[in-house]
Amino acid sequence: MFSLIEREKISHLELVPTLLIRLLNESLLKEYNLSSVRIVNTGGQKLQPEVKRSTEELIPFHSDAQSSDHSTSSILSQYLRRIRHHCF
Repeated sequence: MFSLIEREKISHLELVPTLLIRLLNESLLKEYNLSSVRIVNTGGQKLQPEVKRSTEELIPFHSDAQSSDHSTSSILSQYLRRIRHHCF
């Protein structure tokens, strides 16, 4: 997954916190350039403060959004709010 993010310069990640924790704990993580990632959306459960801190250390300029309903519509509405906020 890290090589895909690096190669394709992925800027948005949509993850459940469990997967984010798994990625943050991966020993190979620091071998990849993930500087393209700007937004990490999580949903399905509350993101714990220590996970948020670890994400901020890894991706210093990221923006995060949390949703209790990890449905496509909630993710899309969060994304559209961000676009409106940055464009207007």
